[in-house]
Amino acid sequence: MRKRRRWYAAGLVLLWWANLAAIGTARAEPVQMVTEAWPPLLVEGDSGPEGVLWEITEAVFQRMDTPVELTFLPWKRAMRQLERGHTDAILGIKRNPERVRQFQFSGVPLVSSESVILHTRARSEALDDLSDLDGLRIGYSAGYFYCPEFEALDTIHRHRVPDLEAGLKMLELERIDALLMNRQVAEFYVAQDRYQGRFRASPHVACTMDLFIAFSRQTPESLIHAFDDALRQLRSGPAYQDMLRRYRDATGGS
Repeated sequence: MRKRRRWYAAGLVLLWWANLAAIGTARAEPVQMVTEAWPPLLVEGDSGPEGVLWEITEAVFQRMDTPVELTFLPWKRAMRQLERGHTDAILGIKRNPERVRQFQFSGVPLVSSESVILHTRARSEALDDLSDLDGLRIGYSAGYFYCPEFEALDTIHRHRVPDLEAGLKMLELERIDALLMNRQVAEFYVAQDRYQGRFRASPHVACTMDLFIAFSRQTPESLIHAFDDALRQLRSGPAYQDMLRRYRDATGGS
C-alpha cells in the first residue's frame, strides 16, 4: 500500500511539472491578432503596425515575453475570424453583452474612446449632441458598436457604410447627414488636405466607451490573466502616459 502511495505521489509531481512546462512553452508561437485600420490609433505602416493602440499592446506582450503579430482586415471579417477561432484576439474592441457571450475580454481597457459627430461645414445647423440627430440619416460602419446611447436611438435613419472612407464620401455627397466617429480619428480625417475645410467635428463628446482586447474562446485563461497583469503594470507607470501624450500631440487632441 505504501509503495502504491509513493508511486501515486510521484505521478502527481511529474504531472505538475509537465503542466508547468506546458504553460511555459504554450505561447512559443506568436499570438495572432486582427483589427481594422483606424488612423491614427491603428495604422498599417510600411514597416509594420503603428499607432497608440498597437504601441500599448506590443509593450504589454513584450513585458510577457510573448511574441505577437497583427493582421489588418475589414472589421466585420476580423470579428468573424475571432468568433470562428481562426485567430487569437482582436484589438480595439468595445464591450457589449453580445460580444461578452462570444469572446473572452481582457479585464483592463487599453484606452477610452470619445465619439464625436462629424458633418459637413455646409450644414446650416451644428450637430453637437446625440439629441440633435433626431430624424437624420446617420452613417454607421458594419459590425461597429458605438455606445449604448447611440444604439438606443430609434428616431434616426441608419445607413450602413462599408468603411470610413466610403462614409466620408457619402457625407460629402450629402447621401447621409452625419457620421459618429472617434474624436482622434475624426480630427485625423478633417486635417487631410483632400478633406480640409469640408467637415466639422462636434466640439462636445457625444459618448465615451473603453477599448479592449478580446480573445477567442479557445485562448487559455492563463494567457488572458497574464495580459491583464502586464497591462495594469504598464498603465501604472510613466511609459503609458508618455504613449498617450505622444499620441495626443500627434493628433492635436487634448
